[in-house]
Amino acid sequence: MSIVRQLLVIGVLALLGYGLWNIDDPALRQMIGVEPPAGNGGSATPITPEAEGVPVVVAPVVRVRADTVIEAVGSGRAQQSVTLYPQVGGEVSEVLFEAGDHVEAGAPLMRLDDRREQLALDLALVAVRDARQTLERFKRAVRTGAVSESEVDTAQTTLDRAELERDQAEVALEDRTLRAPFDGVIGIAQVEPGDRVTTDTEIASFDDRSSLLVDFEVPEGFLTRLSLGQPVRARTWSLADQVLAGKISAIDARVDSVSRTVRVRARLPNDEDILRPGMAFAVSIDMAGEERAAVPEVAVLWGRDGAYIWRVDAEGRAEKLFITVKSRRRGRVLIEGGLRAGDEVVFEGVQRMREGVKLSITDRREPAPLDGTAGAGSGPS
Repeated sequence: MSIVRQLLVIGVLALLGYGLWNIDDPALRQMIGVEPPAGNGGSATPITPEAEGVPVVVAPVVRVRADTVIEAVGSGRAQQSVTLYPQVGGEVSEVLFEAGDHVEAGAPLMRLDDRREQLALDLALVAVRDARQTLERFKRAVRTGAVSESEVDTAQTTLDRAELERDQAEVALEDRTLRAPFDGVIGIAQVEPGDRVTTDTEIASFDDRSSLLVDFEVPEGFLTRLSLGQPVRARTWSLADQVLAGKISAIDARVDSVSRTVRVRARLPNDEDILRPGMAFAVSIDMAGEERAAVPEVAVLWGRDGAYIWRVDAEGRAEKLFITVKSRRRGRVLIEGGLRAGDEVVFEGVQRMREGVKLSITDRREPAPLDGTAGAGSGPS
């Protein structure tokens, strides 16, 4: 037999076998021996998946509070911060501080040459003493008629003028000393002894950094949910492993019409003096939200009419339920749409779902706990 004829015979036999195997009549299949008879380990009616139920894995619906985290970046500044300038001009005679010194309010920081002012005060004190002695002598003499009442009045006026000149001399002398305006930390000195300064000469920066103020921007949509004293968390890049706790201390009275944000100020305690003015901070504020139903993200499907899930009804059948997706959080979707806590939804086997199909639950997966909240804001996480 030629090779062509052999190939033709093989092809015909293959087609014949394929046709016999796909015969739909069970009785005919038993007759020709391609299906065992019922009662001999076979079945006259094949078992379909719907008869036993479509195998699926389900997960319970849980209720989760839809908290939000506002995140923003802000800059820190000292609780009080000034640049020190002298009250008067002159030659620097002493610089009484080192950069980084913690000083108390009123402590002397710098002195100018005050020899002339000291002499002026000494002269004023002498004038006061002489005027007082003259007034006392005139008061004794007026009793004997040696001096008139008008002379006593003149002596009193002279004493008053001398006392005012003394006070002026004391102020002029005090102005030659620069003192700390409040408790704080002083920066690097910009002058040295011997320098000549004016009232425009910068001496040093001075900060009260017992706590830092951090200003940042919050979207106007959250304005009504902000309040004074509300807790905040902050991180700074120089202390990346530390979470700093603070509170909102001020909320601006206006919303920026361009950025649609409102300026918020938080106060961060700095008892250990590890924070510095000018640092950048990543600020987070937890905003409590409503409770919502949460389902596995893979259980949510999308169709022409929107998002939907397959819920297991009371009879163990598939029920198609349209939902509204509100947010996503770590593999779960927070939704609206008629689900209750304890309902079960299909999240494995969804490809074979159709309305009313009987389900065979092969496994139930408990959801992992959700820690943290969904982010929303204007800064990095």
